[in-house]
Amino acid sequence: MRMFYRTETARPSFGWFLVLGSLISVYLLINLALPHLFTGFSRTYVVQPILWCLLIGLVLLASRYGAGGRLRFTRSLLWIGLLVGAFHVACLVIGGLLGSFGNSPYSHTPYGIFLNVVFFATTLVGIEFCRAYLLSRFARRYAVPMMGLLALLFSLLMISTTQLTSVRDAFPFFGGTCLPLVAENLLACFLALIGGPVAAIAYRGVLEAFWWFSPILPDLTWIVAAFVGTLAPVIAFLVVQSLYGEPEAEPAKAGGRKRSSLTGWVITAIIGLVLVWVTFGALGFRPVVIASGSMRPTIDVGDVVMVREVAAADICQGEIIQYERGGSTTVHRVVEVLQQSASVVFITKGDANDSPDSQPVTAGEIRGRVSFTVPKVGWVPLKVKSLFS
Repeated sequence: MRMFYRTETARPSFGWFLVLGSLISVYLLINLALPHLFTGFSRTYVVQPILWCLLIGLVLLASRYGAGGRLRFTRSLLWIGLLVGAFHVACLVIGGLLGSFGNSPYSHTPYGIFLNVVFFATTLVGIEFCRAYLLSRFARRYAVPMMGLLALLFSLLMISTTQLTSVRDAFPFFGGTCLPLVAENLLACFLALIGGPVAAIAYRGVLEAFWWFSPILPDLTWIVAAFVGTLAPVIAFLVVQSLYGEPEAEPAKAGGRKRSSLTGWVITAIIGLVLVWVTFGALGFRPVVIASGSMRPTIDVGDVVMVREVAAADICQGEIIQYERGGSTTVHRVVEVLQQSASVVFITKGDANDSPDSQPVTAGEIRGRVSFTVPKVGWVPLKVKSLFS
């Protein structure tokens, strides 16, 4: 049985623009304004739920009066969302079994559970109502590109500005956080497209309930988080797509050309994920985005250096290393190797600096040696971070 999400021809309206603008405004208020206006408790458990409830009401009004899109509540796909969510959780648990588990940071008292339900339920429903409404507005002609764009948009809205500004190493953040979020949101978009907000709420609701209510949670490295968190929704996407077909757009033009297929996108995502996992995991390389100009002209701001772990005894004068001190990392050149008692220390200096670093680098502070440099590919995360700083 194939089911497609059809919508009525939308009336000329700016209702979708109002919903989209309100959604972005709620995100900015929560992340930029509320921290300066309210205490942590009132902000999290009172003001934020009120904002999401207001947004839910706005979407329902826009949908009821046909302001550019309509919500459709399809209960028949509820079980699909629940099964997909359970499959995603099972993959995370398997990842935890192969790695490790840690205690949940959330309260499990009745009062704490009530507060957490209020917090995440209003957020979840607000996001999924907006997602389904915006998809219904553009699904007739632009189903596939809108799914991609909205998956990226909602992934960004699920990352707080604090997370963006506190990123120290861009690649673990991109692989362990961003990739799984994009995959999760792409699947949620597809579920919302074929079944309205109910299916997407069921899928993401199972995930949220697992993270908020489970007493122990998988403690995954970023490589495993990237692999499991992306592969699980991709596999679920392919299964659901095979059952219900691809999102329907305008009929194909003469010539019999098939509609754009999301399968190709998914296969590309899997191949890219595997390449990232193999390159940055199995081969031992760790990419680091350069944020300062202390190594100019050899390494410039926005370049990405590939660091590989090596023993301190294998590091020679003239090589570029990464070391960590006081919670921050530095990439500088070794200008001298000194023997002190039974240990070796390294005098480092940035190529653009006039003098060496103030303290010698010990063997325990070394994180690896720079193997090669990829120019300029790190400027995007740097710009994003500076934008929210």
